[in-house]
Amino acid sequence: MIDTDELVRPNAAFAGSGAFVDLPLRSDLAAFPELLAEFFEIQVAELDSKAVLDPRTAVAIDGDIMRRAQPPGTPVVGLVYDVHTGLVEVAGPHTER
Repeated sequence: MIDTDELVRPNAAFAGSGAFVDLPLRSDLAAFPELLAEFFEIQVAELDSKAVLDPRTAVAIDGDIMRRAQPPGTPVVGLVYDVHTGLVEVAGPHTER
């Protein structure tokens, strides 16, 4: 079973680190594939599987991974936080396995 604290903590730490604070998120993230691959602990060639430039898709992918790793009947919900508006949106299906 996945330890959700271990999943959330590194992502929250990375988001709060300011690593990309001065970058226009949508256009310049792809300019740092080595940094992104290192963060995700994957090869650069695998970055497309993380949908880095599409937050809703990225959260849906992660939600699917979490859903498959949880016991049947465990609800999994993915949320996307918009840093510009402060709004939170449900991303991906929030169904039980």
